[in-house]
Amino acid sequence: MDAPAVAVTRDGKRLTTAWMDASGGDGNRNVLWSVAGSAQAVVHGDLKGEQGHPTVAVDNAGIFHLAWEDSRGGRPKIMYLSSMPKAKEQAISADGGTLPSMAAGKSVGVAWEQDGDIWFKLIK
Repeated sequence: MDAPAVAVTRDGKRLTTAWMDASGGDGNRNVLWSVAGSAQAVVHGDLKGEQGHPTVAVDNAGIFHLAWEDSRGGRPKIMYLSSMPKAKEQAISADGGTLPSMAAGKSVGVAWEQDGDIWFKLIK
């Protein structure tokens, strides 16, 4: 395990954690995520490629947000997922995105490195 990330709601009653894990035996790193005491889960359905460098945040409404680096398609890109029911992961960067960082409050934003520059996307 490596690169842990944690976010806690304002009232301190719920938290989320994410981390990189290579214990699956397939030689790949995967990002695992646990939301508010739920069982840990891999954040994507395709275990090919590598995922890493997770970052988490919680917004003012208590929704948890996760971004991570994902190389399932070849070059890495930044992926995003929220804890909303039926939420689906989505790519938020072009190929080449690495090392995401996230902040949340009324809005949710993600910054990352890409091709020698810093990029930013407002999610919500």
